[in-house]
Amino acid sequence: MSQTVITQAFEALKAQEAANHGVVTLDEFVFASVPNLNITDPISRTETLPPAAQIVHRQAVSKTGMVNSNAVVYSVVLGADVGDFEFNWVGLLNKASGAVAMIVHAPSQKKIKTASGQQGNVLTRSFLMEYNGASTQTNITTPADTWQIDFTARLNGVDERIRLENIDTYGAASFLKDGFLVSGANGNYQVKKGVAYIEGLRAELLFDQAVAVAKRPSKIWVDVCWRGTLTSVWATATKITVADTLANYVTGDEQHYVFAIANILADGSVIDLRQASVMAQVMGWSAMPDTVPYFDKDSKLKTSAISDFGREMLAVSDAQGALSGLGLTDPDQGDTGVSVRQPFTGAVARTQHDKNAEAITPQDAGAKGDGKADDTAAFDVLEAGVTGQLIDLGGKIYNVAKPYYKNQYTNGSFVIDGSLHPASFDLNALRYKKICATFYTGDVDIPGQTPIFDGAAGVFQAFCLVPANGQVKMYVTQRATGPLPFLGNFLKNETYRIVEYTFKEDGSQILSTAFSQPLTTCGHANMLGYRYEGSELYFYTGAPNDSETDTTLGGKGFTRVHWKGSATSDSDVTRYEMFDQPTTIGGVYNTHCRTNVTVSPDGKYLLLVTDDTMTGDHAALIYDLDTVLASTNLKSLVPLHEFRVPSYYSSPLQGIAMNDKYVFVYYDWEVNTSALKIFDFAGNLVSDIDNIDFLRTVHTRDEYLGGFGVLTTFESENVTLFGNDLYVGYREIWYEMGTIVSYDGKFYTPRAATTGNPPNNSAYWMPVNISTGAVPYSATAAYTVTGAKKANLKRVVKIGALKESSSVPIQGRPGNPTGPKLRDPNLRYIANSGSFQWERWEENTKRFLTTLRVSEAGNWYFHDSSPGAAVTPGVMLSSRSNEVAGVTTRYARIRGGDNYGGNTFWYAADDSNKPGSIVEYVGANNTTSRETNQYGETVIKSNTDASKVPLRADVQGTGDFIRGSRYDTVYFGIRTSTVNTIMTSRSGNSFILGASSSVDGFTSDTTARVNINITDMAFRPDADNNLDNGKVNYRWKQLFATNSSIGTSDETHKTRPRNIALAEVTAFAAIARLPSVWQWLSKYQVEGDDARLHAGPTVQAAIAIMEANGLDWSRYSAFCYDEWENQYEPVLALRKVEKEIMVEREGFEYPEWVEVDEEYDTGEKVLIKPAGSVYSFRKEELLWWCLRAMVSQFDDLDARMLRLESVAE
Repeated sequence: MSQTVITQAFEALKAQEAANHGVVTLDEFVFASVPNLNITDPISRTETLPPAAQIVHRQAVSKTGMVNSNAVVYSVVLGADVGDFEFNWVGLLNKASGAVAMIVHAPSQKKIKTASGQQGNVLTRSFLMEYNGASTQTNITTPADTWQIDFTARLNGVDERIRLENIDTYGAASFLKDGFLVSGANGNYQVKKGVAYIEGLRAELLFDQAVAVAKRPSKIWVDVCWRGTLTSVWATATKITVADTLANYVTGDEQHYVFAIANILADGSVIDLRQASVMAQVMGWSAMPDTVPYFDKDSKLKTSAISDFGREMLAVSDAQGALSGLGLTDPDQGDTGVSVRQPFTGAVARTQHDKNAEAITPQDAGAKGDGKADDTAAFDVLEAGVTGQLIDLGGKIYNVAKPYYKNQYTNGSFVIDGSLHPASFDLNALRYKKICATFYTGDVDIPGQTPIFDGAAGVFQAFCLVPANGQVKMYVTQRATGPLPFLGNFLKNETYRIVEYTFKEDGSQILSTAFSQPLTTCGHANMLGYRYEGSELYFYTGAPNDSETDTTLGGKGFTRVHWKGSATSDSDVTRYEMFDQPTTIGGVYNTHCRTNVTVSPDGKYLLLVTDDTMTGDHAALIYDLDTVLASTNLKSLVPLHEFRVPSYYSSPLQGIAMNDKYVFVYYDWEVNTSALKIFDFAGNLVSDIDNIDFLRTVHTRDEYLGGFGVLTTFESENVTLFGNDLYVGYREIWYEMGTIVSYDGKFYTPRAATTGNPPNNSAYWMPVNISTGAVPYSATAAYTVTGAKKANLKRVVKIGALKESSSVPIQGRPGNPTGPKLRDPNLRYIANSGSFQWERWEENTKRFLTTLRVSEAGNWYFHDSSPGAAVTPGVMLSSRSNEVAGVTTRYARIRGGDNYGGNTFWYAADDSNKPGSIVEYVGANNTTSRETNQYGETVIKSNTDASKVPLRADVQGTGDFIRGSRYDTVYFGIRTSTVNTIMTSRSGNSFILGASSSVDGFTSDTTARVNINITDMAFRPDADNNLDNGKVNYRWKQLFATNSSIGTSDETHKTRPRNIALAEVTAFAAIARLPSVWQWLSKYQVEGDDARLHAGPTVQAAIAIMEANGLDWSRYSAFCYDEWENQYEPVLALRKVEKEIMVEREGFEYPEWVEVDEEYDTGEKVLIKPAGSVYSFRKEELLWWCLRAMVSQFDDLDARMLRLESVAE
């Protein structure tokens, strides 16, 4: 593909001429052949003429013309008298100054001169330049269309008209007689010579062609294109290819059309997929005497001898029989039980009377129902003759081109546009579904693929569709390898590129035409809006995060990207910070982060949908975009509209879009379904559509169940509006089939690494229709995806027209915006033997699981139907009303499990014996364990000995009232008795509330450490002078007390005091004079100058004075220095172990082994406090030193004064 650039030299020339009021003159073309020229790389705007040795031709501009006031064209004609040379570089320049204005790098082309009987060629090259005032500045006013004549467009139009006329005659594909018929077996096949029309192009095989098919199942395709050169004869190029799937595509400038002519099954057999239009069949029919043509049930042209048909009719003895044979009734005979209607194609052998006596089936209209043959024509005939009927599809699959809804179809499925749809679906809504495009980024893990850049195989985040010069461009934010390591989504260093694709409405596309440099300034790039500003294109996407660990600190606004094609870099990105950080007290939207960004199609509105960490939901903020771009104080802007966007179950928000009235919010859901909510600008929910199943929209059932491979990833990415249509992007990754297990009579393959998750868990397993090599599932085995990566597909799908009513689903059931609705529509309810229950459909195991059951006794049973559960009742709810001896008792009951043996909560209502009480029963004999009466008093008893005394009346005994320890650890938890209450940690540390006058805290070695003594009214250590209150790196913030602290100063505990030394006087007096007014930095950073003032020198300054006076500061207790190493805590985890416990059955205790959770040390450590150090003072001692030094200096002054006074006398 050619590259073009307008140089900086031209801009300088234009500016110079404008300043001098001159005319911009470009008057010469230069042609050069530059070795090793890469025509795909962007051209530098500073490029100049190639060396003279590479210049092959110079020629003056032949013609100039005006396209409009801002665009002019320069043209040169290289006649047949010019040559011979080859060129790949063309420049337009000002000959006088040598300034090169415009450069083109193009594929190498030859210019041939007519000589010696050789016909030369004539080439025309035209450069169009567009800038403001181009016509005025160049003084070019002659319209270009007065001299430029290009027949290419008209010739292309003629070719296209002929192609479309052929489609009108022959349809999308039509094969004459046996042309392109495939025969053969076991991998070796032959395509028969002949003629066909593929998408209007006439294809012809002149000879039979052999084809080898190594991998089966597969398909054989015919691939045609219209090929030629500017001066050659154009003709159809035809080739045969083998592939699983193939779609129309473009390579270079050639449009290729493909059609599958045969399906090669796994056993090597061949299914003919060719079609033949009526015209093609009639053209191939030869007239024969005494025969009539007719079409059979497969719409194939056949002939029948007139004599055969005549003999059948002559054998009929009466008129009624003749009418019946013709499929008619006698209107004069009245009601004969036979309706007058047209017979179906291919139904002559059976009378219409016979048909009416039977149920109507699609086979009556000639349908096959094998999921392969095209049954469209048969259903057209069926609905032309029958409407409003219930038609049984017989469990078959019918391949049709459109939905049918004039009758109600049951017990079967349709394949429409490659997607499988059960007949119970609302097929009317499928009219809006259309697959638009698959775009290529490449994956190094897939053979034959080369990524378009490093990291392009990864996830893409967003896309938008942009009209450009009469076509549609698609732009994608694609994750890329960056200069710094990837730390995670919404964190620092995320790197993306914006990739440009061509996008056509018919769904075809070419490879990327440009992609930006790696961008590290767009954050997660999660959404992409656009707006043209003049002729320049700008994108709007996410904002970056400067934190490496906290995702809530990023995405505080948006970024604006000036698109410059492949030259686009971080320097073209402008960041707009709209919200404050969470540390800003009272800040603007300081709890908003991870912003999703888009722009309305008219470029008027900017939509920001944020994560609000305060509410846990999302918030939609709508701004006027021009106001935002013009603002110098973004955080002062008030949104035009603001409303809450609620979370949708646990579905992540994956896309937003907007127009001038509505906001569209798209949620992705696990198990490959999604939901769409539409809000007006006031935040009212105007439409709610869920269960959008894209997986089954784009894949047939056979593909999904293993025909294509193992689906490991299916994720929706962003939505965008284009016209009145909503498009969704998504990514899917497939692997070759690997391990297959059998489970519950079905077969599965792992889609992710797992151990212990059974195949009914769709997060880890995928159902398949393949049983070869299957082994029984094992709960202890480790499973993973074992096949090679097969496909990394990135697609864009149009999911529906916006004019579609909210009551009509895109696919699935309608939403119910006014009341509660079920997230999963696959739910049924049944009544059986007086009970009523709801059952949930489990997709992987293809079965209904009981979720909730109401018994004939009025008990409600909640069943555990999670993956791997036994699907037994987990909880029973019931209400009771009994009348005994005239006393009515009403109560509610909650019981674990489905038996009546115990483990029950009993909520009494107006029970005369226990009014308003809550009673808990445990054990097989329903022994009362805990009871709370109407006054809030709780009685807790042993579950084996009802005589144990309750907590409220401990005078009756000395036994345990509360034993909170686990049955596998005797002294762990809480134990309350008449003696004391003991709280014991798992490691053995205890806290004892004694029945006497103290509370004690113990370590694991039972040594008392801390005591609260009620008699002494003191909180004290249990031993003298052996505990600290706080640590150097675990300090108290403040101490409040009525009196000051008391320090021991008994001389019997000290050495004999000495006087202060002279050096100490000097040092401590100097310390007293140090600057001493300061503020804590932690407070100053928040409160600024308002932070409170503190007094006292710093330790480091005091140490410097001590050392200056020859004193060892570390010997003085007023100075403190502490340091500590990294501090770790062990990482604990739970594991399953078996323990022996005693259980009671019928009054006897039995040992029983049960599985319990045991906490253990994993051997790993976690850092809880990094290493550090700190200097400190014992301020009271420091003040004594400073005071004593000052007193010594005062004494010295007094002595000197006395000496001076005595001298004076």
